[in-house]
Amino acid sequence: MILATLGWGTWWGVLLLHHFSPGRSVSLAVPSFLSTTLAIAGFAVALVTLRGRRTWILFTLVPLFANGSLLFVPWLAGELLVR
Repeated sequence: MILATLGWGTWWGVLLLHHFSPGRSVSLAVPSFLSTTLAIAGFAVALVTLRGRRTWILFTLVPLFANGSLLFVPWLAGELLVR
């Protein structure tokens, strides 16, 4: 969850910069690279911690979803912030 939080933090930083300085052009390459790298690492760690018990599966679904959804953010941000 730490890696997912850091990845999402990069996008929140871009959104804050875009909100408070709308005329400034924001390159999405750096946050895309950082968040994708962190999401892949977090997803891998979540998969490694997955165990066969039902409670472990429930606990692991949270970081799997957080890191998995973070993988789609560069694609969505590219369409939303370019407009």
